[in-house]
Amino acid sequence: MPASPVETLRDLLTRDAAMRADYREVDLEVGVTAMVQEEPILWNGERLPLRRAPKWGEHTMEVLQGELGFSDARIAALAADNALY
Repeated sequence: MPASPVETLRDLLTRDAAMRADYREVDLEVGVTAMVQEEPILWNGERLPLRRAPKWGEHTMEVLQGELGFSDARIAALAADNALY
């Protein structure tokens, strides 16, 4: 059975300077550091800033109230039906 070592992302970044330039270390809220690839496009000659993705349900109230104009009563009904996270 053929076998060979498997390279990790850290292995690749250690050897390849061009690849290393496309990654950044980011501290996550859970207390770990992750290697994250930069955006592959430039905007006015600069890379867009890295930012975290929204958490599940993080903007639910903003969207329901601000964007959709739901009343507190309608939101309460959705919550009572377990339709919201």
